[in-house]
Amino acid sequence: MTIKGNACVIAIDCQGGPLNQDSKFYDPEYVEIIKRDRKLLDRCREIGIPIIYLQEVHRDNGFDFGRELEGDENKHCLESSPYTAVAEEELGRIPDKEPLIQKRRYSGFLYTELEVCLSAFGVHPNDTLILIGGFTDVCVHYTFVDAHQRDYRLRVVKDCVQPSTPKAGESALEAMRYLQHEAPVTFDEMMAELDEYEVSHKG
Repeated sequence: MTIKGNACVIAIDCQGGPLNQDSKFYDPEYVEIIKRDRKLLDRCREIGIPIIYLQEVHRDNGFDFGRELEGDENKHCLESSPYTAVAEEELGRIPDKEPLIQKRRYSGFLYTELEVCLSAFGVHPNDTLILIGGFTDVCVHYTFVDAHQRDYRLRVVKDCVQPSTPKAGESALEAMRYLQHEAPVTFDEMMAELDEYEVSHKG
């Protein structure tokens, strides 16, 4: 497998709340995911692959939740919550080079400037988007589907995404594989693809 065309990483809802041991959301498995995310992002920075962050945010009064609360979701990602902020320090975000796009829905493409930013980076349909973040079965999955329908090539790094439950995560990865067979990859496979990308884009 090789990355086709230009590439961009989409870091989806990498919130910092679960990293804080004093937080009610603390998750040691998520801590390890963020560490792998950072290694992948640093490698992309080395070889010039741009990075875009997505952050789900909702108004405190619930005005913009739409139908999100009619299933298993409780109120989440409120503007006033300290747990909504992206883990910028842990991921090494460079604010003037790595856009942060807020979204009100699960998909990063719906009602956002994501396509504008991708175009500004020279990344267009038939180029490759590398997806990391959470949840595998919700925001990652829906962003993947919308990217697929816009004719982007996709990679979703299986050990750099967090599922809501293990079963839901596996089902989502299988659904993504159904759409693009080569899309789900491991961290090690992705790092090898990045090495190949660096060689092919030298000069």
